Amino acid sequence: MRLKPYHLSETTCQILKTNDETNINGYFSNFVGGLCFDIRLNDKTIYLCGTDEGPIHRCSTIYNEKYLESYIGHTGPVYKVHWSPFAENIFLSASADWTVRLWMIGYNRSSMIFSSSNSKVFFDAIWSPKSSTMFCCVSENTIEIWDLSKSTLDPICIANSTNQRTLTSIAYATDSDCLLVGTNDGAVWIYHLENLSSSANANDLITIVQQSLLSQLDFLEKTDLHRETSLTSTQSN
Repeated sequence: MRLKPYHLSETTCQILKTNDETNINGYFSNFVGGLCFDIRLNDKTIYLCGTDEGPIHRCSTIYNEKYLESYIGHTGPVYKVHWSPFAENIFLSASADWTVRLWMIGYNRSSMIFSSSNSKVFFDAIWSPKSSTMFCCVSENTIEIWDLSKSTLDPICIANSTNQRTLTSIAYATDSDCLLVGTNDGAVWIYHLENLSSSANANDLITIVQQSLLSQLDFLEKTDLHRETSLTSTQSN
């Protein structure tokens, strides 16, 4: 897969408001590699694409010469993007930069960042099909289970691989409480999940994300105020 890159300079960008889905678009000259994509559940014309340079693009099969929106934050290749099955405007990404990030449509910066417990590449991340606030991810030799309703700082469960295999992919079983984990040598390991909460309420996830965004805005406002105060003090002296 090849993608035309989104240039961030003001001279090469333009704001297009052709419909509700279009926010920021650019026209492009070079190509970057697309490593993964995920189609939106309730609109098959919209899809996400993760690139080998880090940016994630929201694209449309209708407007194929421009991106609807670009999400900047990852500093390494993005190996997985996954729409939330409960909140249609929220998605996850997993990257070689040792982070899994949570994003919300309308904000081109990540809403939440989750770091690898062992400073390893994240190859995969997937939302739980039963709980809106839960997701799993794999980072080389570690499986992490996160429940944002319990903690946004640490996973609720960590399972380490006991062999030299690299864990490369993860999926939920459709008819049982199990995780399927693929390895670099073609093996598939099955893990049974027990005593995990189950809440399919999308508002639980949306509230957590909104609170995180408000905290970021509050921090930025305080930082800007501190800078203005420091500048005023310097000018007075």
